[in-house]
Amino acid sequence: MALIQRGRISYLIGTAHPHTDVRQFAVHRFRQLQALPTAAQGLEDFSLQRYLGSDAMQFGDSDRIELHAWVSDGLARLIRETPLSNDMTLTALDYGHRMQATVSNSWQLRWWLLSQGDALIVERPQSLRVQIAETPSSAASLYLSDGTSETVAN
Repeated sequence: MALIQRGRISYLIGTAHPHTDVRQFAVHRFRQLQALPTAAQGLEDFSLQRYLGSDAMQFGDSDRIELHAWVSDGLARLIRETPLSNDMTLTALDYGHRMQATVSNSWQLRWWLLSQGDALIVERPQSLRVQIAETPSSAASLYLSDGTSETVAN
């Protein structure tokens, strides 16, 4: 039905006989392929735009949240070219920008937020702000300890 590139991973979107529901298959996991003698089921009413709009490619919660964050000027330039959502706005400040976007509350969002380091500060929702703040703090405390696996296990 579709081939989707997501970062370094390609996904085949299709059905798996005898099922007719749409599924995602990581292409790198295939060992062998065989063409079927009949057409795939479910193609009649499949819409890639509708499928992507349903957040089907978001792994984790499909809950939508209103993300408010401060972003650096450099990050603002990048996300202006590749917005986080259709309703994303960037408002210039004296230093940096205020970003607002409706996004899926997924592990992928949290991973991306953490990957921005000091170029982004989550302002709202408060629960996400706390979670993003706690992750590097927790990691730092592990690095500041004696550095053994026994410390982590205890």
